[in-house]
Amino acid sequence: MKKFVIGNFKMNTTPLQFSSYLDEFLPRIKECKTNIIFCIPATHFHVAKSRFDATNIKFGAQNISCEESGAFTGEISSSMVKECGADYTLIGHSETRRRFKETLESLNQKIIRALAVNLKVILCIGETKYERSTRKTKLSLKRQLDSALKGIYENELKNIIIAYEPIWSIGTGKTPNVKEIETTVLDIRAIKLNKTFNPIYFLESLIRPSNLLFIMKPPAILTNVLYKLVFTNNDNIQY
Repeated sequence: MKKFVIGNFKMNTTPLQFSSYLDEFLPRIKECKTNIIFCIPATHFHVAKSRFDATNIKFGAQNISCEESGAFTGEISSSMVKECGADYTLIGHSETRRRFKETLESLNQKIIRALAVNLKVILCIGETKYERSTRKTKLSLKRQLDSALKGIYENELKNIIIAYEPIWSIGTGKTPNVKEIETTVLDIRAIKLNKTFNPIYFLESLIRPSNLLFIMKPPAILTNVLYKLVFTNNDNIQY
C-alpha cells in the first residue's frame, strides 16, 4: 500500500507566501520517500507547477464543479484543473459540503468529471455526532460510498483515495482512539470488499507531528494521513 501525506491549505497563504513556504519546506524533504500531495487554492497552481517538477510532491484542487463548462460564475472545472498541471482533487470535504450544500449526487458527478480527465480523487466521507451516538457510522459511510461511487467502474477505484473524516470530532478537541480508527477503516474496506481502496485517516484540527505516530499506529491505516499541513521550523519530517 502506498504511503500518502496530503496537505490541505484551505484558504490560506497568497501565492507569494506559498512560494516562501516552499523555500523552507522543500529542502527538508529531499530524502522523503512518501507521496506528498498539496491541495491548494487555484491561485497557487502556477507556483506549484514550477516548483514541484523535480520533487516527489503532487498538487491538487480543493474542489471542482460538477459541470464541465457554462454559466457557472466562480466555478472551476476538472479540465481546467488538469490543464494547469494538477493530478488530484479533493471532493466532498465537510466544509464544502456544508457551505455549498453539496449532495451525494453532485459529489458523484464531480468524481465522474474528475476521472474523465485523469484527475485522481480524494473523496472525504465521515459520520456526524448523531450518527456516531446512534451507532449508525457504518450505515452512514456505506450510504455515502454507494451514492458517491455510483457508476464508477472497478478498474477506476485505484484512482480514488477514500479519506475518512470523523465530522463529530472537528472542533471538539476529541480524538477517536486507535481501536475506533482501525474499526472504521476496516469497515470502509468491507463496504466495497475491494483492496484497491486506500482509506486515509483524516482529522485536520488535531493532527500534528507530536501525535502523528499515534494516529498512524493501526496496521489497517499504515502511514496514510490527510491533514492541514502546518510544519514549523522545529518540526522534524521523517516519513
